[in-house]
Amino acid sequence: MKIKRLLIIMTVCAACLYVCVMQISFVIADKSARSCSDSNGLEAVNANMVALQYNRYNPLYRLNIGCNYAAVDSLTPDVFQSLINGDSLQLHYIDSSYAYMKAAYWMYPEEPVFAVNYALAEIVKGDTYSAVDALKRYLPVEDNSCELLCVLGLGYEIIGVYSLASDIYTRVISYFPEVSGSHFFADLQSRDSLMAVSIIDGAIDNLQAQFEKTEDPIVAAKLGKLLYETGDVDRAEKYLLSAVGDLPSLNRPWYYLGLIREMKGEEEEALAYYKRSYSLDNSDILPLSKMVSCGEPYQDLLDYLIQNKMSNQSHRISRLFGGYTLRYPYIVSDLEQYFSR
Repeated sequence: MKIKRLLIIMTVCAACLYVCVMQISFVIADKSARSCSDSNGLEAVNANMVALQYNRYNPLYRLNIGCNYAAVDSLTPDVFQSLINGDSLQLHYIDSSYAYMKAAYWMYPEEPVFAVNYALAEIVKGDTYSAVDALKRYLPVEDNSCELLCVLGLGYEIIGVYSLASDIYTRVISYFPEVSGSHFFADLQSRDSLMAVSIIDGAIDNLQAQFEKTEDPIVAAKLGKLLYETGDVDRAEKYLLSAVGDLPSLNRPWYYLGLIREMKGEEEEALAYYKRSYSLDNSDILPLSKMVSCGEPYQDLLDYLIQNKMSNQSHRISRLFGGYTLRYPYIVSDLEQYFSR
């Protein structure tokens, strides 16, 4: 009985020690995340290195270190535009970044996020074929992963297999229409406008065929957004109204309906749609910025910007309003003056 009791005590103590070690590693990893958010990449690397000593079997820490090194090298989407253009890159930590991302991928290849980052490092190092091979094995099981599909399409584009790149990008826009408004897609438009048009047209055809089979309101919402962006306002309105008719809790269709109403000069109706959209998701700044443009008080927008620590990014305030800056210059100037205090 004494031996059995001793074994139980030892097991409990070991479990408690393990929990403590995990807690230490989590605290250190949290410090790393804060360091990274403060743009102190090397400090984040060091913090994750210490966390890794406490938990060597967690591939996430290795991935974090790889990403921290990449941050120090300022690996941004602009880098991949440079790669497509064939520009040379001055990178100091790419070998370290690659080694840790590769280690994370090898430790847990079942998780696509590790494969995506490993593939990005492969592309930067110049081995795009290995990157494509690493990612295409996940299809079609992971064909709803936006990051995986974007990087795979980028890989095909770099090695010159444009038909497959176009197919992959079309799938991305079909699943995630919001990508059509991203910097990623804007870069694609700048380097191959014909491919970009073909991708949008293909995504619209895919969604329309899907809607005819299922009448899914989410598909209708995606289709309405893309049609609005291509200028087919009447068809866009038809699908957006169908979406909110079947599923009124969707917030973005109300926002696009507001844009359409405002385009037609019906500002009161537009404001009502923007308010409806914002009431369904008060974390969405787009309808909120349009509400202000239509004459609503600033306070909600100020609160939002303060909560999201955007006070030192006044240029983003201007971007929120787009073409409204000319129509409502006082809004932008007032907001910038508010944050310059």
